[in-house]
Amino acid sequence: MSQLAKIIESLRMLEESGASFVCVTLAAARGSVPQEVGAKMLVVESGRVGGTIGGSHRVQEGRMDRAIARIARLGAMEASD
Repeated sequence: MSQLAKIIESLRMLEESGASFVCVTLAAARGSVPQEVGAKMLVVESGRVGGTIGGSHRVQEGRMDRAIARIARLGAMEASD
């Protein structure tokens, strides 16, 4: 199964479960990078579900932290509606 097929399957399962998630997509890259533009990583509040955007552990963890913060903000906005 290709990486994209795995991401799509994970997206389907997350959507069916009602879990809040963010799909992080590598939009641009400079120099030599381990992933191509368009690489995806799925993140739920508890952490990464699947995929990778590559880069160092620090870079990827930083993106996960930002995604988790976004999930929390969206949840807070929904709760205030």
